Amino acid sequence: MLSKKSFDFSDWAICVELYFTGHHTLQKGEDLILLLKSRMNNNRLSTNPGNQRDLFIPPANINAVFKLPAPYEVRGGARYISGSNKLVPLS
Repeated sequence: MLSKKSFDFSDWAICVELYFTGHHTLQKGEDLILLLKSRMNNNRLSTNPGNQRDLFIPPANINAVFKLPAPYEVRGGARYISGSNKLVPLS
């Protein structure tokens, strides 16, 4: 699957991981999600007139966000706010 949809799925999977670990609550995580979102679907096409930018995001930039201290901890399949026993609300 070397198509636009497979790249979109990979970006979507990164966004899900950012959300699950709580990195979406950090400014750098939010910025990364917006950047990933801006290159999804038809925005990825070279024929899109609005696409005048480089869509490549270096993996080091993505890894740098995941290396930040995570606001959530995953214990036993449940998400807790880091350093506490409070569960993260599902909504």
